[in-house]
Amino acid sequence: GSFYASPLALSGETHRTEVWMVSDWEDQVATVQSEGMRLESTDHKIQHISSPYLRATSDPLEAIADGVRARVVIIAVKGSQTQAAAHKAKAVASDTTAVVIAEVLAVTPSKSTV
Repeated sequence: GSFYASPLALSGETHRTEVWMVSDWEDQVATVQSEGMRLESTDHKIQHISSPYLRATSDPLEAIADGVRARVVIIAVKGSQTQAAAHKAKAVASDTTAVVIAEVLAVTPSKSTV
């Protein structure tokens, strides 16, 4: 998920749009909240991403605490976790929310770490 959240957070600064990363991994959530993320490309260039528009939580309802439902939800998990992630996504979606499922089946050419 952080692979997608990183560039979206950068574009969030331009468009003043919040990007929420929901994760069951509490250490990841804490690190993103305090330090942001770092994105490492295949040529080992590292880009630190820290933005007021990048948020992380383990509770999807925190992302809609202001009452505004998500416009887009990207589910980026291992295949075995898709059903549980989709259930969580349903809590923040509306009838007009676009949902993208990007199951992680293999190692991607670049990586994002927190």
